[in-house]
Amino acid sequence: MANPFKRSRWFHWIVNHTINPWFRLMPMPRGYAVITVTGRKTGRPRSLAVRAILADATLYVVAALGQNSDWLKNARKTPNVRAKLGRRTRRGVAREVTDAAESARARSLYVETTVPYDYVDYVSVQWGWPSKRSIRKAAEEWVNNGTPVAIDLEPGAKRSSSGATPAQKGRMP
Repeated sequence: MANPFKRSRWFHWIVNHTINPWFRLMPMPRGYAVITVTGRKTGRPRSLAVRAILADATLYVVAALGQNSDWLKNARKTPNVRAKLGRRTRRGVAREVTDAAESARARSLYVETTVPYDYVDYVSVQWGWPSKRSIRKAAEEWVNNGTPVAIDLEPGAKRSSSGATPAQKGRMP
């Protein structure tokens, strides 16, 4: 049975509130990240686990609910984000992918990359039996119906003479 709720906000809210506590404690599996954005109304940090494909210093994610994604609305207001990859958290700047060439690259990376955790994620979101083909089909659907986002990660945070990283000097709250 296909998941009839996969495009609903409350289903994603439940999944995120179930999975996020585990990912805060454990290293993130390859191909996934916990991104933390600043709430546009509250100003408080908001975190969620997302499928995230790293290419060079850019992390590609898809706001699966498109324009209805709260995290995307938050990132539009305050694009400075944090991304936990593995055990390491890096700062970055989120932006919607609008360039045609970058869009094609992001789409290709997002659809063609399959990582082991995709099989677990597929079962929880799609409610079906995962295969490499079905995972790629789901990723293609997310890209087609969602909003591709690039997070340009800062290089390894270097400390200045004051001991603060460039991000701590005012780029991120």
